[in-house]
Amino acid sequence: MSTSNLSHTIRRLEARLGYRLLQRNSRSLSLTEEGQTLVATLRPALNGIDGALDALDSGRGQISGTLRLTMTRQAYEAVVRPLLPAFAAKCPQATVEVLIDYAYRDIVAEQFDGGIRPAKNWSAT
Repeated sequence: MSTSNLSHTIRRLEARLGYRLLQRNSRSLSLTEEGQTLVATLRPALNGIDGALDALDSGRGQISGTLRLTMTRQAYEAVVRPLLPAFAAKCPQATVEVLIDYAYRDIVAEQFDGGIRPAKNWSAT
């Protein structure tokens, strides 16, 4: 963010709050009493955000969490089941949850990561 843009953003925040947060002149910048109060109040939340971002970053490149899938029994047996031992060995911090079901589902609304269904003209010959 440019210095000019930051300055305008702070001025808008000060106008919205009705308090001056910074004392500024051409050579220096310091917090007002209200600015110090705001920073002291927000510091725990900002530290929490930093901690959460650090935790997310530490897991970068690692596969973890739950993979939710829905599929038919045939798809599970033919496609997924053979892959599970290798996946579990490679990604021990991940779990796979499979719902065997023949209905078409809204995988987004039901919070599935994916679904496998046969094509309408698919035959098991």
